[in-house]
Parts: sequence; structure tokens; C-alpha cells
Amino acid sequence: MIEDLNDKLSKELDKSITEESQVVYILSCIRKIIEMEGKPKRNQNRKLKFYCDWALHSRIDDIAVFEKEIVKMSRGDLNAGAEVMASPHFLLEFQKFIVDHDLPQQIFTKSENIDKFNYLLFNVYKDVPIVVKDIKETHIKITNVVSSPQLQIGVQIINK
Repeated sequence: MIEDLNDKLSKELDKSITEESQVVYILSCIRKIIEMEGKPKRNQNRKLKFYCDWALHSRIDDIAVFEKEIVKMSRGDLNAGAEVMASPHFLLEFQKFIVDHDLPQQIFTKSENIDKFNYLLFNVYKDVPIVVKDIKETHIKITNVVSSPQLQIGVQIINK
């Protein structure tokens, strides 16, 4: 089953990434593989799984992997969440996952490839609030995504 998913993922990663649906499909395959590989691998890929979940759910409230940063962000400290929103953890774990699974790496060969992927990914995230259940429920929502010259993301904090 994992081999079948690796084959599907390989075919998709060989293509130019131009659509949100491709990004969602790639993250869906990665998440399935992480789940199938069991707890040790799942623990190694906790941050990658968070980013996959964020793209695949209608809201994300399991924030344990980034809880400190996201709670600070929900309280108005946007700098605390910059690391989550800028996605360096995603990129590092995504690239490691691709290498570890012998998948095509063309997405990382040119900066415009990964820039396009990130742009499409954060447009997917726009539809999915991060929900913080602290004293009161707070939603962190991406409001806009601009890709030029470098990825810029607008964020809104909504107290419910």
C-alpha cells in the first residue's frame, strides 16, 4: 500500500505544480504514508503532519506541535507565529520526506517551483482556520496570500 502511494506521489511530483488540487493531493498522499509507517515515523514527521492536516481539514485545532507559538499568536503576538506561517519546518520535513522515500526532487531544483507550491498551499490554508481553545476560542485565519516578489501572508485573529 505504501509503495502504491509512493508511486502516485512520484507521478505527481514529476509534474509541474500549477493547481491547488495537486498540492492537496500531494499532502494527502504524504499524510497517508506517515500514518501507515507507524508511531516512530509519525513522531519524526509531526510538523509535516500538522501542515498536511491543515490542508486537509475544515479547521485545525490539534496545535500541540506548535502550541507555544500559536497561543502567543492568538494573543496578538504575530511574530511568535511567523515561524509557523513562514513554514521553514514544513519545507525541511517535506524535503527530508521526499529524499527518504526516493521521490522526485524537481520541486526543490528551482526556487520558483517551491515558491509556486507554497503560494498554492497557503491559498488552501486560507479556507482553514487554526482554532485555539484557550480561555476563549480564537481563530487564526489567513486572509490573503501574495507571491511576488516573495511570499507574503495576511493573518487575522478572531476572538469568538
